[in-house]
Amino acid sequence: MTIFFPQRRFMDQQWPREVITRLLPYSIFAAEERDGTIASLKADLATANGELDKWRNLFQSGESVLPENSTSDPRLILDHIKSLQASQARVKDQLASSRRKETAMLIHLSNKEQEIAEMKANCRSRFEAFVEASNASVSSSFAGSCYTCRIYTYEELFRYVRDLNEETERMQQMVRILQNQVEQKDWQTV
Repeated sequence: MTIFFPQRRFMDQQWPREVITRLLPYSIFAAEERDGTIASLKADLATANGELDKWRNLFQSGESVLPENSTSDPRLILDHIKSLQASQARVKDQLASSRRKETAMLIHLSNKEQEIAEMKANCRSRFEAFVEASNASVSSSFAGSCYTCRIYTYEELFRYVRDLNEETERMQQMVRILQNQVEQKDWQTV
């Protein structure tokens, strides 16, 4: 069984003049837009072909951008580029990590320096109290025991401050080392 569709004759119908005048600018604009798109795609294609020719000429000319005894297989080159990108990402991660460590170290150092300043202030106030106590008229035995007690406290305080200074110096050395590593990685990524 065959079905015959009615044939319509568009050519026989007369389109109203207003419809044609409205459709004509739209079709011209669409054609110009299509031509512009085609031109930009052709320009992109020419650029891509130029880049491809440049790479092809580079590999065919024999200039060695690859290690000796290696082939110029595109897969190997792509793998090498991917490994370089991965190593660059790792270096960036290490750089960010070392910067975070440096920031944490600087915060720790500032806390230690604040502790040292507090200890110095405490030591100064104790020393002033000691001077006042020595100037006061107190019995010699009591003054002697206070003097011995204060000397012991000052020695202990001195050891603590010395330990804090040594720890601060170690941390400053570590910060310098981290800064050198960050600078080296910055130079390597550049």
